[in-house]
Amino acid sequence: MIDGIAKRLDSLIFAFSPARGARRIALRRMKEVLEERVDRFRAYSATAPDRMRGHDWLASKLSPDYELKEELTTLRDRSRDMYRNEPFAASAVDGRVNYEVGATGITPRPAIRGGGKVSDAQADAWNEELSSLYTRWSPHASACGCKSMTEMQKIACRTWCIDGEGIGLISNVARADKPIPLAIQVAETSRLETRPQDEAKDEVRLGVRYDKLGRPKSYTFRTAHPNDPIGDYQYEDKPAFDKLGRPLVLHLYEQIWPEQSRGIPWLSPALGRLKDLKEFIEAEIVAAQVAACFSVFVKTTDPEILQAIGIAEYDINSDPIEEVDPGRVHYLKPGEDVQFANPSRPADNFAPWMSWQLRGIAAAISYPYELLVKDYTDTTYSSGRLSLIDGRIGFQSRQEVMIKKFLSPIWRHLVNQAVLTGEVSIPPQMYNEDPARFELCNWVTPGWPWLDPQKEISAAIMAIENNLTTIDDELTQRGKNINDVFTQRAKEVQMINKLDLLSPDQRKAKTEAERPQPQPAGMEN
Repeated sequence: MIDGIAKRLDSLIFAFSPARGARRIALRRMKEVLEERVDRFRAYSATAPDRMRGHDWLASKLSPDYELKEELTTLRDRSRDMYRNEPFAASAVDGRVNYEVGATGITPRPAIRGGGKVSDAQADAWNEELSSLYTRWSPHASACGCKSMTEMQKIACRTWCIDGEGIGLISNVARADKPIPLAIQVAETSRLETRPQDEAKDEVRLGVRYDKLGRPKSYTFRTAHPNDPIGDYQYEDKPAFDKLGRPLVLHLYEQIWPEQSRGIPWLSPALGRLKDLKEFIEAEIVAAQVAACFSVFVKTTDPEILQAIGIAEYDINSDPIEEVDPGRVHYLKPGEDVQFANPSRPADNFAPWMSWQLRGIAAAISYPYELLVKDYTDTTYSSGRLSLIDGRIGFQSRQEVMIKKFLSPIWRHLVNQAVLTGEVSIPPQMYNEDPARFELCNWVTPGWPWLDPQKEISAAIMAIENNLTTIDDELTQRGKNINDVFTQRAKEVQMINKLDLLSPDQRKAKTEAERPQPQPAGMEN
């Protein structure tokens, strides 16, 4: 609009003073040329407002929290819909849960060390007591007592995948079947939201209230799901930490942007492709069904010949119907031509298009393509190993987030309650002087299966013998505890020797070891 007014003004000035008008037009043209050169010679070509991408490249300038405020509900709803109704989305989510949590979950291994007032024997004894306590408490970890700690981990991990975050609430619920009153509840993520009267407050963002240092102070939850017809719709605040600084609300999510208060669904970058894939498959199925409804077409140049043929049945549109029986020979009448339908469904480009879409989906969520489609037809040992290594990097990074934000705080509460209730023999005074020392813990993640056991075991033995790794590290990668393995192995060896169940090679080695060795010359008595 401004350019149009300026050009009309140039024309008006040119009419009264051609010289001044010509200078104005020349200067304006020079300005346009300079601006065009600046656009053409930008340092980053992606910022150029060209016709190819610049005019329709609309990017958000909102803050991460405000973007999520406007779109988190939609992202979460669409992600849940894809998990419910799209097989490949369900494959990705369930596969990630299986690899990151597994059948037995991520389990703790107490790591109290001797030193100072604590002897090595005391440290070992307390580690055994804490390990035994976790084993007895874990089956009743949920607030209702009907879910184990492994089940709670799976629910939290699956919610983290689909909704972008998992929320755990720590409380004290004492029951006769629990050694300590510690209880965990995985909350519905849509319950976490800001009260309407708190919308204008700067310290409250997406249901999280922060202190002046930017640390979570409390979380606001609805008492029921926002769209649940049963239940009231009141709000309640949950403190983020207890008096000793231990988390009471476990907010499990992967922070992408510096100032981000809520999690982004894992499937978000792939939701568009997943929706296109779902609709394309449905369209192909419908097209194949429609094409399959037509099998034989009879063409004739004489409309009256149908009466001579004697067609007895007609459809609702008064079109003739005739069945073709197997093995029957039909002789065509003059003017007739028979054409058989060839429904080319699925189309020739169906498989390549599916592969292209699925590879894009796998790349968007950083998930191995082979694990996504569960197809290893064209996978070699080398490519399969590279794919699994790439997947493990993602699995392990998210396991670290889960351990830090979800499991370690639970362990701190467990040790604290174990000392206070006397379930372990750690002196309370000694614990209060240095709680972190007694809360040390290593976490054993699910083991990775061998692709080629013979090669990988040989490589592990070689690495151990050359001091490149340890037996503990190798066992931990397989999801095993070195104490459990060595204790059980010692029992097995003792039982084998007692029952004389040695293999031929072991028996030969034992005989050689027990045989008297010849004495060197000059050493005889």
